[in-house]
Amino acid sequence: MNAINRDSPISLAIQLADVVRDAVRGGEYRPGQPIPSERELCETHQLSRTTVRRAVEILIDEGILERSPGAGTFVGKGRAARPSDAMLGLIVPTLANPFYGQLSDALSQEASQRGYQILLGRFENDEWRMTEQLQRFADNPNVKGILVAPASAHLADPRVYARLQQMPLPALFLVRKPEECDADLVMTDHIGGARAVVGHLIELGHRRIAYIGTSRVAPNRHLTGYREALAAAGIEPHPDLIVEVDAAADEAGRRGVQQLVERRTPFTAIFARTDQAAVWVLDALRAAGLRVPEDVSLVGFDDTEVSRHLQPPLTTVRHPLPELSYMALTMLLDRIAGRYTGVGRLLMIPPRLVVRESSAPAAGASA
Repeated sequence: MNAINRDSPISLAIQLADVVRDAVRGGEYRPGQPIPSERELCETHQLSRTTVRRAVEILIDEGILERSPGAGTFVGKGRAARPSDAMLGLIVPTLANPFYGQLSDALSQEASQRGYQILLGRFENDEWRMTEQLQRFADNPNVKGILVAPASAHLADPRVYARLQQMPLPALFLVRKPEECDADLVMTDHIGGARAVVGHLIELGHRRIAYIGTSRVAPNRHLTGYREALAAAGIEPHPDLIVEVDAAADEAGRRGVQQLVERRTPFTAIFARTDQAAVWVLDALRAAGLRVPEDVSLVGFDDTEVSRHLQPPLTTVRHPLPELSYMALTMLLDRIAGRYTGVGRLLMIPPRLVVRESSAPAAGASA
């Protein structure tokens, strides 16, 4: 069996359930065969009896295990496979942003492990197209629940999500949630991640750190984290170093650098709101004759695939997509099975700072 990671944000019970589930699927334990006793699982993984029992209960609820009083716990013999056409609807703003592609892939892999397929819908930042996607899912009898990643927490027309709340399908939000909805939300701690990456620049001796991003996302948690990191270091943010452009991420990155240069306010580092924006910030800096990281350090957010292949590779913030996908599916399937019917829950998962070559000590500062 695989080892338990005690540093993971995922609970120990859920991790143990994963280990046993993988062992069943891998053929280590076959239908009708007993799994190790609770005492053996406690000793093998150095876990409490309460944690082990919770893990076993999760697998019994899923139908993977069956408990026989006085005999032990066994892999279910007559467990009917969930129909291969059972689906979960997933709505994302666009796949032009690599982050949403990575999120969709992670959710698809996790859903497959649970016996579901993902039916993907894109609304290309058009709320009425989202309504069409919702109706498409509602009309499909194989769709059992819906995952929604909105472009913003503020709606042009609240009736879009009023339609969602009228549907009989359980729904869960990812990344952010409209204020009008009482629903479950699983998200990365964006403010904490922004604090971490800006704090990294401050530790490198940077004091004149610019921010570049789009003004089309609200609330802007990355900008909040940027301000909090500066405040914690006793740095007053200069208004000329904060650039919010009413444009998509790529255009915001390019025009943001142009505005910074035109303002003639010195800066030694830039926090681009996303990796997608950082790609264009890097290109615009080069066009302005500025080198990264020799003249300007650059950091982003999302750890998309492209960030690793830039020259130089980008320092950024990695979303915990496996953990986020696991918990999103767990919470949504709890709703589908009727195990939880209460008010909306919020689960915020800490991200990870990934340091690469695009950030370096400020001139005259030591690392």
